[in-house]
Amino acid sequence: MKLLAIFIILACGSNLGSAAERDAAITENELIRRTQELYDAVVPGDQAPWKKYFADDSIFADEKGRTMDKLKLIADITPLPAGYSGAIKLEHVRYRKSDFVHARV
Repeated sequence: MKLLAIFIILACGSNLGSAAERDAAITENELIRRTQELYDAVVPGDQAPWKKYFADDSIFADEKGRTMDKLKLIADITPLPAGYSGAIKLEHVRYRKSDFVHARV
């Protein structure tokens, strides 16, 4: 269930990167690498990539109807219970570059 929540968050266009990183162009391969790094961190509950790649002002909504800021999302990333395992591997990735400009209010 937690993996589904993480997938939904990423699929909905999460705001990856610090302010400086967001302003710099990133390659398709780098975006895929970072996304895989996030997925790989789910099972062991490694919060480091999530802290690194998500903007401090991000807002997240999950399948349970919860809305979380970055701090609450990070706190929700914990290892799977003993005896559970899994993996999400990106394959056949489609990438579409957007001309969307992030505006700060």
